[in-house]
This record gives sequence, structure tokens and C-alpha cells, in this order.
Amino acid sequence: MTTLSPARAGALLLAAGTLTSIASAQCQVRTITPPAGAAEGGFGLRIAASADRFAVSSYVEVPGSQGTEGIVHLFRDQGAAGWQLSQSVTMPSAPGLRFFGEKLGFGGDVLAVLTRNEPGAVGPTGLPVSSSIFVFERQGSDFVLSQQLDTGVVSDALGFNAVHAVDANDATIVAGYSDLGLGWAGGAVATYERSGSLWISGPTISAPAGFGNANFGGDVDLDGNQLLVAQWPGFVHHYERSAGTWQYTQTFATSACSQNSGVMDVALAGNQAFVSVYETPADCPSHIEIFERPAAGLPFAASQTLLSPVTDPQLRWGQKMVAEPNRLVVGSPSNDTSAPFTHSEVHVYDRGPSGWVAGALLTPSWPANNHTGAARSLALVGNTVVNGAYSDNSVGVAAGSVSLWSIDGSGCPSLAGVPDARSIGYVNDVPGYAPAGRQDLVLDAGQAHAGELYLVLGSVTGTAPGINLDGQVLPLVFDAWTAFTLSSPNSGPLQSTFGVLDSQGRALAAIQLAAPLDGALAGLTLHHAFVTLGTVPLPTVTFASEAAPLSLLP
Repeated sequence: MTTLSPARAGALLLAAGTLTSIASAQCQVRTITPPAGAAEGGFGLRIAASADRFAVSSYVEVPGSQGTEGIVHLFRDQGAAGWQLSQSVTMPSAPGLRFFGEKLGFGGDVLAVLTRNEPGAVGPTGLPVSSSIFVFERQGSDFVLSQQLDTGVVSDALGFNAVHAVDANDATIVAGYSDLGLGWAGGAVATYERSGSLWISGPTISAPAGFGNANFGGDVDLDGNQLLVAQWPGFVHHYERSAGTWQYTQTFATSACSQNSGVMDVALAGNQAFVSVYETPADCPSHIEIFERPAAGLPFAASQTLLSPVTDPQLRWGQKMVAEPNRLVVGSPSNDTSAPFTHSEVHVYDRGPSGWVAGALLTPSWPANNHTGAARSLALVGNTVVNGAYSDNSVGVAAGSVSLWSIDGSGCPSLAGVPDARSIGYVNDVPGYAPAGRQDLVLDAGQAHAGELYLVLGSVTGTAPGINLDGQVLPLVFDAWTAFTLSSPNSGPLQSTFGVLDSQGRALAAIQLAAPLDGALAGLTLHHAFVTLGTVPLPTVTFASEAAPLSLLP
């Protein structure tokens, strides 16, 4: 029998993760990949949501072209049937345009799809082709093309002229862009307004007096008659529409601790404004500054600052935000450029009586050699977080994927009806729930261990003679797989393998292996078991479960 000292075991277990903000209800309920047979990649490049739908863009390579065409897929909540593909829209015939779906704006019954011009393309009049916004509006259950809006922005091969952000609702479409014609790195926000059944150009919004237009319009967010516009490095301007005109109201000057600081994203939710500020990790943590006003028409004031909980310098916490009045979703995409890759995280914050507090932490499991590009594009639909991974290699090179996460537990595997036993067992009794290569586990240590930490460990060697941990015998043989499950929980194929047991001493975990499996692994049986850890007065293993087998098929 192998024996690990209590000090060593306790140190490794405590190093496995944090002790707070582990949400037991959240889970990944579905992964969506490009429709079967689709010759596309980058699925999940951009995501936008409105009401009961979300839109996902991807690209299609065009042979002999300098660019790509794209497709936008719309998914709709079908109740008991879950999220289903309801419609796919492709770029209308438009010579000189490429990359349909590079940016998306979605609000009410209006979907705005940015399409960049192909560098050097010339139109019938001999003038350069400029980027366009295709407007789709809901008619019945489908979205149909209603108009093409010419932005006047001609992107070059280096991308110096570009539309950076698009947003839309039933009355307004906005596009933040930079244009060399306004001066080096000059910027503005174009507006389009509904006039009957048509969309017409509205006023162009420039930076307030004294700020200049450099880097203005790098990001925008539209909420009803409010507009936030980012101006890198450290300013965000608020505008409000009154009597048909946009009026500048105030500027938020962000705090920063180094010259490398800069605004990454902005978001509006009613009378709250959110500004994400990047900081070099060596200087100080990135943060989100929250501004709030008592009511419309009154000025905003700083109300709270959320500091990045991420310590890995490869994760850009706050690069993407999605906000609602009582919920904030924050993406932490990986900036890693070489395998093994650091993988993304998505942090969810909830508004409580005394301010914003950390809630769910969504940690998708990816193989170490898969740079997914996840958490750069996010949406929030009710209690579902939609996370795009545009370079996910799971079903093809950079084919992409979109994962749906439940925050409140709806759609998650249920513990109801599972026999009360001090054991580890299966919960895959519904074939449609578990994809190939996945084993969901019910962990049950009994109510006496409620609120304690748990950790799932594994072995490919077997179950005997076991491992002695503080007098508890864990039925596993220590090997390389044991070491990995001990030191790297909640990562790679290990989902929710470290956390806190609920009030009944139970939890859910999963082992997700990428399919198809290597044929060399066929017939191999892994075993997994879990331990619980009490922390008072010192970290101590208090319980060890039986082992559950997992047989691998090619």
C-alpha cells in the first residue's frame, strides 16, 4: 500500500484550487459544432443574443480570394427540446465584400451583420468598395434581409481602416470605426436610424471637445437610448438620445497603475455602466470599474471595482463582458501562443444587496494541444451563458464550437432519485445527454461531510493495494494519471473534479475524453474515486470513496 504523508496530501489538495466561489449548480449542458457537412470554420467567432435567440458567425474560405465569406446561424430556445438551429443566413450577392459576420449586433427584432470589404476591391463606379452592414429583420419566425448599409469605411490589407464594433436595437444601429481620413488613428461612431420601413444615416458621433478623435470608437455598447463609446487608453464616453438627437453626457476616466493600461470592453445595463481595464499582470490586476446612477437623466458615479481573480498572466480577464442589471459575465480568454495551452475561464457575478459578488466559475475542459479561442465572444440568454470557441479543433482544424452553460442548474444532471450511498456512481441514464467519451459521476459522501472539499482522483493501473491518506484507504494505485488528477483538477478532461459538497454531502463531476479516442487506448480501464477534505484545524482527508471503472472504446 502506498502512503502519502498528511502534510504532502494536504498541500497538494489545497493547491488544487480555490476554496470560495464554487457554484454547485452551474454545468455545461450542451456543445454545438458547425452543422454536419458545412464547409466552414471559426464557428463561434462572434455571438450576439436577443430575447429567445442567439446568433453565431463562422467563416468559409473562398478559393482564389484574399478573404472569406461567412455564415450566421441563428439558434432558438425550443423549450423542452432545448436550443435548436432555426435558420442560417449567408452573405447576399455583393462583389468586393468578404467576411460576412465579422461583427454582430442583435437587439429586439434586428440583426446587424458587418461585412468587411476585400482589400483593393473596386466597385462599378471605379471607387473602392467599403465595408457594409447587412440588416436582417424578423418577419414571422424568420429573419429576412431588409437593407444594406454602406459604412464608407474602406479597410486596407493592414486593417488600419476598420469597423471595430456594431450594436443594434429596433430603432438604432451603431458602428464604431477608425478612418485615416480623420487623422492617424482617428475614430467616430456612425449611427443609423429607422425611418418607416427604411434605415437612414443619422449623425456621426465624434469624441467630446478636448479629447480629439484618436482611438475613439474602439468599442461601443447600445442600450435603448444610451450609448457607451470607448476611447483607448483610458476614457469611456456616455451619450443619451433625446428628442431624436444624441447628446454627450459625461466621461468616465478609468484608474490605471501603468502606461500599459487600456480599456478592453464596455457594457451598459440600465443605469449601470461597466468598463473593463487591462493591466500588465506584473504591475497590478486588471479590473472592472462599475458606474451607477440613481435614475435616467442623472449623472453616473463610481460604485464598485471588481479586481481580477485570475493569476495566470496568459488569461486576459475582462477582454469580453456581457451585462444585465443583476448579472455580469466576464470572459478570460487565453493569450497563450504555444502548447500546452492555458485555457479560458468565464466568471459570473451576481448583484446582491451590498454590491456585486462572484458567482459561478465556468471552466470548459479542453485538451492541452487545443487552442480554442474561447471566451472572446459571449452572450447571456436568461440563465444560459453562450461561449464561443472559434478555433476549437475537436471536430476539425479550427472548426470551432459553442458551449452552453446553465447558471441556475436548469438542464443539468439531477441528483433526484439517485440512491443515497457513500459511493461514486454513474448518472448517464439518459443516452442523449452524454456525448461519446464522457462519464458523469455522482459523488456522495453522506451528510456528515456536507460543505467539505472534495477531489476526484484516478488511476490507469488498478485499485489495489490502494493509497493511504490520513488513515483513509483510497482504492487506487498511484501512477501518472493519479498525479495528473491530483495536481490539475477542473482542467483538461476533468470537469468539476474539485469543489465543495452540497448540504447533503453530494456533488457532480465528469470525465470528458475527446472523441475519437486513439485506438491504442482501446480496452483500457480507468478507475476514479474521490476523497473529502476537512480544513479545521488542519487539512485532513476525512473520507475515501469506492472506485468506479471507466472502460475506453475506440
